[in-house]
Amino acid sequence: MYNFWNIYERRYHKNKTCISRFPSIMTDQTYHLGSQSKAYFNAIDKAHELLENHKDLAQAVPCCVVVGMQSIGKSAVLSRISGIPFPQDSGVCTRVAIELRLRRGCGNKPMKINAGECKTIDVDKNNTKAIKSALKQAQVDVLGGKDFKDKLSVKVEKEDKDIPEVTLIDLPGIFFAKTHEADNLEKKVKNMVDERVKNEMALILHVIPLNQDTDTISTWRVVHDADSDQSRTISVITKADLAIKDGK
Repeated sequence: MYNFWNIYERRYHKNKTCISRFPSIMTDQTYHLGSQSKAYFNAIDKAHELLENHKDLAQAVPCCVVVGMQSIGKSAVLSRISGIPFPQDSGVCTRVAIELRLRRGCGNKPMKINAGECKTIDVDKNNTKAIKSALKQAQVDVLGGKDFKDKLSVKVEKEDKDIPEVTLIDLPGIFFAKTHEADNLEKKVKNMVDERVKNEMALILHVIPLNQDTDTISTWRVVHDADSDQSRTISVITKADLAIKDGK
């Protein structure tokens, strides 16, 4: 199981120390949950919530963003990591960020799904149909009839004994506009991704499909411009089974 906390600890040790000094964030409640990594991830999540409307301050808090083109298997990667059956069809799931909070524990608690400023709901984590329905509805609620949202996100919390402790922010997939009407949406999505990956406090989980020519994968340039030495980028390869051509 990949230990995301080791990466955070090596890169952001100074910031981890700073976060621990805020009593409103690092409370006894965070420490009694069973592990130091869980305590710090909870503190990081709380810091993001408190600074949600203050972008400059929020950029000083560590995060892990998931980046990739549209329809290249990001949802499948997240499902593999979390055990959550994320919708893998096109539509609203590509137009709003999903903040996935995973914590290791006994696994008796239900999943929690929050749509922006709406009320948090509990969902049976063993009910695949209910999870997919709740996730789709949460994204619709966040969008509020619009085609894109860059400030609000869907927050998903899950506790289980066989998952890594990490918070992953799945950003909308970058795509190529096929019509003039979609040009503006393409720019909004790209600007959102650019802003998140250029933040020096962001680890980048870059999802790359093997069955596409590198010239058509625009996230290569986005990630390279933000992290040219790849010091904070983890690349995840998808669709390897579709990369075979002419039997080779």
